[in-house]
Amino acid sequence: MDVFDKSILFSLAKSCRISFSQLASDLNLPANEVGTRIQRLVNDHTILKFTVALNPYLLRLHNVIIIFRSLTPLELNRLTLLGIHSAIEHISIGTAHEGFAYARYSNKEEFLELAEHFQQFHRSFEELHLYPVVPLVNSGISPPTQDIVSLEKEDWLILAHLREQGRLSLQELSKRIEIDVEVINERLDYLRHFNLIHETIQINPVKSLKETLTMFQCEFTILNHLIQQEIMQEIDTLAHFWPISSFRSADKPVLFLSFYCSSYTEVEKIQAHLTELPGVKSIIKIMGGTTYYFTDIRDELIEEKRSHGWFSPERWVTDSTGN
Repeated sequence: MDVFDKSILFSLAKSCRISFSQLASDLNLPANEVGTRIQRLVNDHTILKFTVALNPYLLRLHNVIIIFRSLTPLELNRLTLLGIHSAIEHISIGTAHEGFAYARYSNKEEFLELAEHFQQFHRSFEELHLYPVVPLVNSGISPPTQDIVSLEKEDWLILAHLREQGRLSLQELSKRIEIDVEVINERLDYLRHFNLIHETIQINPVKSLKETLTMFQCEFTILNHLIQQEIMQEIDTLAHFWPISSFRSADKPVLFLSFYCSSYTEVEKIQAHLTELPGVKSIIKIMGGTTYYFTDIRDELIEEKRSHGWFSPERWVTDSTGN
């Protein structure tokens, strides 16, 4: 994977429906080369799916990172059982029987339910930790400026198809949902304008491109707003190592930083850089690997809306504490 492939993935992660011509202009590449590169990334399963999803902030959900070390390799059927809980979005597991999962929950009861779900598999784990976290400002998703009740019937129909086929042409989408292309364009513009959707990609370059997915759990002596800003500025200098996500513990001075690296040497370079961050107390690295994505609570909501034509907004409109 070269710098252009990474730039293409970065752009598609922010807007999966961006045109090839716009990407070509942004990267100063011929449009046909951009198309060829994207097709190759799809063929080798680096890009698993283009997806247009509800902005997760709409549901006022809290985030949790689950870090584990299993006693033996987790087979696919066991991973499938783990991922069946609708709070879980994806699980990444490496070759050393360790990995992490990412999930969202709406209140304390759902958090305890999620913890209980993982405890059902306690005999499979040597270690298991759940950390409520908060996404940092560079997470790539902006909060919406309208509420979920502002979505119209047409929006749910659009999402029902673009959730699985994010680059579906407007003409084909129009045929499937029997809505004019002009109306679809208007609704997509509306959804984008108010940050109601997240147009992105699901990626898994580990297997095909031999990338290493690593999460660094960095504990600090203190982590106030000013120190956090300084730290994030330092982390921005590591952009060439392909950062994936940045989270802060909800109740401890800890950051969780994930990167895709091309070699273990790069992992060591990142760790050495993080060691120099101001106030860092300890660093634990968790080597992930192949990423498995699962249907989550947003899929349930879209299906509920498509199947029944209604949903209970009070379920998703909660206060800032998730109650």
